[in-house]
Amino acid sequence: MKTAFHGLYASYVATCALIMKHWKKFLPLILLPAVISFILKISTRLAIGNAFANMSSFASLLSIKNLNADVVLLLILCSVFIEILSVLCLIYMTTHHEEGTVFHSIEESLTYFWRFILMSLFIFFVSLLGLVVGYIPVWLLSIALAFIMGSDVAQLSGWLQYIANACSALAALFFVFAPYIMIEKNIPIIEALRKSIRIVRSHFLRTVVAFFLLSVLGLLLSYTLLYVPRIGSLISAFIIIPFSTIYAYVFYTSLTSSTVAPAEPTVPPTQTTSTPSTPA
Repeated sequence: MKTAFHGLYASYVATCALIMKHWKKFLPLILLPAVISFILKISTRLAIGNAFANMSSFASLLSIKNLNADVVLLLILCSVFIEILSVLCLIYMTTHHEEGTVFHSIEESLTYFWRFILMSLFIFFVSLLGLVVGYIPVWLLSIALAFIMGSDVAQLSGWLQYIANACSALAALFFVFAPYIMIEKNIPIIEALRKSIRIVRSHFLRTVVAFFLLSVLGLLLSYTLLYVPRIGSLISAFIIIPFSTIYAYVFYTSLTSSTVAPAEPTVPPTQTTSTPSTPA
């Protein structure tokens, strides 16, 4: 256990070292998308408020001729595109930090865009399936406990829903390294998903503990930044998401480097015994 936590700490240190060493490459990919996304969100809120202020009815809000509604939709799509592209650029730069450049990472990320979308949708549906499967024992257990203890089913299921959330998170955890493998090795989606499953399955407990601690730290930092007015969400996007993205790759490389193939058995050389020659 001590060795496992030492390995997790080493991954955190390696992540910070990687960011500090290549900060000139990471900083534009972290700062620019965060600022653009922040501006788009503010613009979306203003456009939504303007659309509701000028509408005469709900039907007029959804009308094709309503310019405000079109602007809101365009801003939302741009915001989603920027956030997805920023994650892709960060993943590409992390996996190619030695030879990659900022413009090259943006160019290459566009080639992985639709593959990344398909992979994300697949992981989302797997996570959703894990949530549904997790709710089945939750409701059965809630009904049983309510019958035995005489409590309210809804009250018990509210506490037990964390089991369903854990099932959903564990289902998605098996594919956490798939985007890095796909972009690093430029392989198809299915192959990257399979490789990610094999890695997580070989280091399951260590992976669960690593990402659980990462989630706890991210939640604590996000909760703390809520008290920072106006720019708290910007700071959160500037720190939490980039660090988590880079840390996942560093942790992935630590797992793959620790898996050493067994050495092939060496066959001792055969000793030839020379027979003494008999005199003629």
